[in-house]
Amino acid sequence: MGGTGAPSFSDTMRAAIVTSFGISNPELRSRTIDSFESDVAKEFPGHSVRRAFASSDVIRRMERREGIRTDTLEEALSRALEDGFDEASVLPTQIVPGHLYEDAQRTATKRAGEACGIKVPK
Repeated sequence: MGGTGAPSFSDTMRAAIVTSFGISNPELRSRTIDSFESDVAKEFPGHSVRRAFASSDVIRRMERREGIRTDTLEEALSRALEDGFDEASVLPTQIVPGHLYEDAQRTATKRAGEACGIKVPK
């Protein structure tokens, strides 16, 4: 820490929340979303990579079939705040911005005034 008492860059807890529609097929999810999240972890080594899905149907299906509960973006942002993260970057996987991307932007913007810095790349 420097003389100002402000946390140093290395003390800042950062989350990268990868948000997508979601995929309930485990094999396809492994080849796509899991692979992308692994790339994000390599590219941003100081970040905790987290997942959020937009589709409540996919979330329910995964929970029922595999016992895996995936957060919505709203839940993932709340969890990052609860877990003490200073920053959370929202990384939508949509290639062409549409309503899912805009929903992610709205959710992040709505939560941006809270304790953790929330960002969505433009």
